[in-house]
Amino acid sequence: MGTLAGGVAHDLNNILAPMLNIADLLEDVLADRPEAKFLKLMKNSVQRGSGLVKQILAFARGTGGERQPIPPRYALNEIRRILSQTLPKNIIIRTDCPPETPPLFADPTHLHQMLMNLCVNARDAMPQGGQLKISAAVREVSPDQAAQWTDAKPGSWVVLSVSDTGTGIPPEVQRRLGEAFFTTKPVGLGTGLGLSTVFSIVKSHGGF
Repeated sequence: MGTLAGGVAHDLNNILAPMLNIADLLEDVLADRPEAKFLKLMKNSVQRGSGLVKQILAFARGTGGERQPIPPRYALNEIRRILSQTLPKNIIIRTDCPPETPPLFADPTHLHQMLMNLCVNARDAMPQGGQLKISAAVREVSPDQAAQWTDAKPGSWVVLSVSDTGTGIPPEVQRRLGEAFFTTKPVGLGTGLGLSTVFSIVKSHGGF
């Protein structure tokens, strides 16, 4: 599947790259004209297509690039900065990370992608607004607790959490959360790869 996804990604990038380059050029030309809003819509669609290609690759390969120590506080603040510019204003974003939280040994791109996927899901669950909280903290996992989770190991772990005050997830849907291409969203609005990608990234980093 990784080989297939790589070939598809190559072909799609060849299609999307010139479209994005032309959109950038036209943005300067149409900056002060009403038609500029349609150009922005097209550009956003192309960027979403490019993001989908990256999601498919991450899901298929389950591997990342170069890993390095990343302070959780820095990662959370960076995500908050991006979200504050893109999420609706009726969603309040909060972060929480004690200063003594140790760094994560992770691929920065995958860590960012994982948190963004979870935050986008949280946004979709709060159409009327609400609170989105992203946190990191150290947690001691006992042998008894580790036995309750797949691939879990006892010891000291950094726990990343994304929570929202949205609509919640029914039990029958919760059972299928990690299933690739499963989505409850209407056709054209969801790929079913967001949480599958999250699971894949967590597992490839030795987490659970």
